[in-house]
Amino acid sequence: MHVISHVKIVRAQAAHPECSTALDQWYRLTKRVRWANFAEVKACFAAVDKVGDWYVFDV
Repeated sequence: MHVISHVKIVRAQAAHPECSTALDQWYRLTKRVRWANFAEVKACFAAVDKVGDWYVFDV
């Protein structure tokens, strides 16, 4: 999966260090996993929506 803006994740980690580990785990997982369909994504992350061809995560 391609994450559009890793820079924003890094900035969020700096601004909210208490969330840094969770954001890092989310980023690494989304880069590693190859989901076959939206149902598989939704099974891992309940807070995700499909907008056109894009997955939008509520992080």
